[in-house]
Amino acid sequence: MLPEILTLKSFLSYREKQVLDFTKFHVALISGENGNGKSSILDAVTFALFSMARGVEGNKKGLGDLVSNGDSFLSISLQFVQDGSRFRIMRTYDKIKRSSNILLQLEKDGDFVNISESTIRETNKKIEDIIHMNYETFITSSFVMQGRSDYFTAKNPTERIEILREMLNLNIYEKARERVKEKLREAEFEIKELSKRVLDGKEEIKKMPEIEVLLKEKEEKIKEIRLKIDKFNKEIESIRKNLRDRDKLQNDRKHIEEEIRKCEDDFKQKLKFEAGFRETLERINEILSREKEIRESYVELATVKKSYEEMLEKSAKFQQLVNEKNKIISSVEKTISVKKERVNSLKKSLKEFEASIKDVTSKIKNEEILEKVCLENLEKLTEENKRLAENLDEVNIKSEEILKQIKEKEKLELRLNEIKRTKDERIKSINREIQEKEESLKAIKKKIDDINYKALEPLLREKEDNYNTLKSLLEIYEGQSKKLTDKGNFLDIDIKNLEQAINELNEKLDLISQESEDKCPLCGSPLSWEHREEIKNNYKAELEKNCGKVTLKKEILSKVKEEIASLKVIKREEVEFAFKKLEETHSEISKRKSIINEFESQKATLEGELLKFKDMIEKGVLFEGELDEFKNVTANLEKLIDVEDKLEKITTETDKLKKEIEIFNKKINEQNLNISIHRTNVINLNKSLTDYRQKKEDIHKEISDTESLLSGEEFMKDDYLKISALEKAISDVQFNAELLEKLKVRKSVLSKYENEFIELNGASIKREDVLKNLARLAEEKVELQKLKFDRSEKLLSIDHELEKFKGIDDNLDNIKKDLETTNKCLETLLDEKVRLEEQYKKLIELKETVSESEKKIKECKGEKGVLNVCDDMFGKEGIPVAVIRSVLPEIEMLSNDLLLRMTNGNMQIKFTTLKSGKSGDKNTFDIEVYDRGQRRRYELFSGGEQFRINLAIRIGISLFLSSLSGATLEMLVIDEGLGSQDESGKERIIKEISAIKDRFKKILVVTHIGDIKESFEYEIHVVKDSHTSRLYVV
Repeated sequence: MLPEILTLKSFLSYREKQVLDFTKFHVALISGENGNGKSSILDAVTFALFSMARGVEGNKKGLGDLVSNGDSFLSISLQFVQDGSRFRIMRTYDKIKRSSNILLQLEKDGDFVNISESTIRETNKKIEDIIHMNYETFITSSFVMQGRSDYFTAKNPTERIEILREMLNLNIYEKARERVKEKLREAEFEIKELSKRVLDGKEEIKKMPEIEVLLKEKEEKIKEIRLKIDKFNKEIESIRKNLRDRDKLQNDRKHIEEEIRKCEDDFKQKLKFEAGFRETLERINEILSREKEIRESYVELATVKKSYEEMLEKSAKFQQLVNEKNKIISSVEKTISVKKERVNSLKKSLKEFEASIKDVTSKIKNEEILEKVCLENLEKLTEENKRLAENLDEVNIKSEEILKQIKEKEKLELRLNEIKRTKDERIKSINREIQEKEESLKAIKKKIDDINYKALEPLLREKEDNYNTLKSLLEIYEGQSKKLTDKGNFLDIDIKNLEQAINELNEKLDLISQESEDKCPLCGSPLSWEHREEIKNNYKAELEKNCGKVTLKKEILSKVKEEIASLKVIKREEVEFAFKKLEETHSEISKRKSIINEFESQKATLEGELLKFKDMIEKGVLFEGELDEFKNVTANLEKLIDVEDKLEKITTETDKLKKEIEIFNKKINEQNLNISIHRTNVINLNKSLTDYRQKKEDIHKEISDTESLLSGEEFMKDDYLKISALEKAISDVQFNAELLEKLKVRKSVLSKYENEFIELNGASIKREDVLKNLARLAEEKVELQKLKFDRSEKLLSIDHELEKFKGIDDNLDNIKKDLETTNKCLETLLDEKVRLEEQYKKLIELKETVSESEKKIKECKGEKGVLNVCDDMFGKEGIPVAVIRSVLPEIEMLSNDLLLRMTNGNMQIKFTTLKSGKSGDKNTFDIEVYDRGQRRRYELFSGGEQFRINLAIRIGISLFLSSLSGATLEMLVIDEGLGSQDESGKERIIKEISAIKDRFKKILVVTHIGDIKESFEYEIHVVKDSHTSRLYVV
C-alpha cells in the first residue's frame, strides 16, 4: 500500500482541513513539539484504512474521541496505490448521530467510481482484501507506532505465528483447507447416498422376471381385442354409407322446402309493393285536383317572407341603439359617485395626518434628551475600561512565564515516569522471573514426590498375581467351552435332520391329499379313499412327533448356549496383555528412577538462578547513567513544585480582569448602541414629519380640484351629447313590433304549400311510372305461383324414398356402444402394458445406474483418501508452518544485520520454531536476545536497547516482505523511537534508515527531537495553536 494524498478535517487536533501530499517526497521527518499532532497523521492513515486508531476499536467504541473538541463531524480521505490500481477511501463520523459512513472508490479512465459494498463491515473486509492485510498485520509490518514498538515482540508465540501467516498471505491455505473439508463432506455424503441407491436399486431389479411374464399376457389379450374392433369398424362403415345416401335426400328436401318458402315470401313482397304503388297513385290524383289553390298560395308565401325579413333587420338595429344609450348613462352615473366618495375619504385622511404631525413633534424632543444622557455615560465607561486593560497586560506577562515553567515541569515528569516505568517493568520482570523459578522449583519438588517408584512395587505384585490368576482361568475356560460347544454342534445336526424329515413328510402329505386320480402319486399303485385317509393320518402323526422332537432339541440347544454365555470369558490375548502390563510396570519403575535424577539436577540449577535474581533486586535495577538522570530530574521537579498554584492564582486574577473588561465592554457597546438608536430615531421621525406635512398639502389640493370639477359645465359633456344623438337615431329606425308578430304567424300558415308546389310540378310524369310498375307486378305474381306448384310435386317424391332408411340410427348406436366398450378395454390393456414397459425400462436403466454408482463409490473413496492428505497438508501445522520456518532464517539474518550495526556488534537475536516436550517437538515462535554472546531476558534491557531490538525485528520483517515478488509492503513508519536513544544510538539508527531507503517507496520518521532535521531532505513540520494543528512540508 503506497499512500498518495491524505485529507483530514475535525480529526483529533486537526480542526481545520489539512492535505498531505505523499508524492512530493521519498523519505521525510515528521517533526513538532509533543502534543502537536504528529502521531495523529499516522492514526488518520490507519483510521482511513481500517476504521481503527490507537485506543479506538473501529465502529464498536471510542470513535467520538477522535472528533476535534468543539466539532461534531469528522471526515478523512486517503488516496493510495495498490497492485498498480489507484483507490480512494472516504470515511465520516457524526458525533451527535453516532453514525459512520464510508465510500470506497477505484480510478477508471481518469474518474473515481464507487466500489463500496452494501454495509460498512463488508466494505472494511474488501479493503483488507485489496491491501492483503488487516490492522494488526499492517501496524506490525509497516508501522513502528508510538509506545508500541514492542507490539510484535510482546506477542505470545501463537500470535506471532498468526501475524506472520497474515503477512505472508498464508491464510490462503486455510481457505484451501476449508474447501477440502467441504469436498470431503460432499464425498462422504455422495458415498452414503450412492450406497443407499445401490442397495435400493438391487431390491427393485429382482422384479424384472415377474414383469416379463405380465407383459406377454397383456400382448395376447390386446391381439384378441383388436380383431373384435376390426369387425365392428367394418359394420359401422357399411351403415355410414347408407346414412350418407339418406343425408343427401334430406338435404335435397330441405333445399326444395327453402325454395317453396322463398316463393311464398316473394309473393307477399309483391303484394306489399302493389299496395304502395296504388297509394302513391291516389296521392298524385289528389294533388292534380288542387293545382290552382296550390299555385296562388305559393305566390303569397314569397311576398310574406320578404316583408318579415325586412322587419327583422329593423328590430336588430333598434335594440343595438337602445343598448348603447343605456351603457353611456350607467358610466356617467358611476363616475359621479366615485368622485364624491373620493372627496369624503380625503377629508377623513386630512384629520388623521394633522394628529400624526403633533405626535411626531413630541417624540423628536424626547429622543434628543435621551441621546445626551447616553453620551455622558459612555465617556465615564471608556476611562474605566482603559485602566482594566493595562492591569490585564501586566498579568498576562506573568502568566506566560509560569506556563513556560509548567511545560518544563511536564517534560521532566514525562521523563521521570519513563524512568519509573522502566524500573517498575524490570522489577516486575525479575519478580515474575523469580515467581516462575519458584513455581518451577515447587513443580519439580512435587514431581519428585509424585514420581515415587516404591509406590509401584505393590502394583507390580498385584499385576503378577493377576497374570497367574488369568493363566489358570484360561485353562479352565477353554476346557468347559470346548465341551459345551461340541454338545451344541451335535444338537444342531439333529435339529437339521429332523427339519429335513418334516419337509419331506409335508411334501408327501401334499401329494397324497390331491384327489384327481385313483392311483397313489408316490408309488403309482391303486389307492382307495379309505386307504388314502389312513396314509394321510399316519403322515400327520409322524409329522407331529418330529415337530415335538425339534422343539425339545431347540430348548436343550438354547440352554447350552446360555451356559456358554454364562461362562466367564477369558481370552488368551488377555493373558498376554496382562504379561505385557507386568513388563511395562518393571520398565516404568526404571524410568521413574532416571527422571528423578534428572529433576534433582534441574532443581539445583533453579535454586542457583533464584539467588542470582534476588541479588539483582537488592542491588537495584537502574544503570549508572539512568540513576544520575533520575536524581537530576527529581531535584528539578522539587524546584517547580508550586508552579501550578502560582498559575492558578494568576489565572483567577486574569479571569476576574477579563470578566470586568467584558462587563465594561458590554456596557460601552450598549451605550453606543443606544446613542445610535436615538440618533436614528430622530432622523426617521424628522423624515416622517416632513412626509406627513407634504401629504397634508397634497390632500387639500386634491379635494379642491375634485369639487371644482364636479360643479363645472364641461364635466362629462361629450357623454351627454352622445346620449341625445342615440335617442334621435332610435326614433329614425321606425320599428313596429306588432307588425313583425303578424308577419311571423302568416308565414307559418302558408309554409305547407311550398312542398305541395314541388310535388305538383312532377306529378304527371310520376303517375305514368306508377301505372307501368303495377302491370309488371301482376306478371311476376303469376310466375311465382307456377314455380311453387312444381317444387311441391318434387317434395312428395323425396319423402317416398326416405321411408326406406327407418331404424338405421338405432342399429348404428348399438354397434358404437359395443365398439366403445371394446376400445376402453383395449385402452386399459395398452395403459397397463405401457406402464409395465416403462417399469421394465426403468429397471434396465436402474441396473445401469447401479453399476455406474458402484464405480462412482469406488472413485469417491479414492478421492476421499487424496482429500484427507490435502486436509493435513493445508492445516496450520502443515504447509503454513513449513513456509514460516523457511522464511524465519532470512528475517533473522536481516534483523541481526541491522541490530549488530545499531549496537556496535554487541547484540543479536535468535528465532526458535521448535520446542521439545514429553509428547515430542511442538511448533512455537520464541525470540531469544543475546548481549555479547550471553542470553538475557528482553525485559532486562534498557528502554533504548529494547527499542533497537524491536526496530531491528520490525525492519527485518519489512525488508523481507518488500523483497518478495509482488510484495504489498511499500511503506515504513517509525514513530517517536529516537527519544530513548543516546547520541551514538540516534546516529546509528538514522544511518540504517538511510541505508534501507531504496528498499521502500515511502519512509516516515516521527520525532520531537529537533537536532536531527539536517539528516532528512524533507520535513513535515506540525504546529498547533489554540484552534487547530497545521502541516507544513519543508
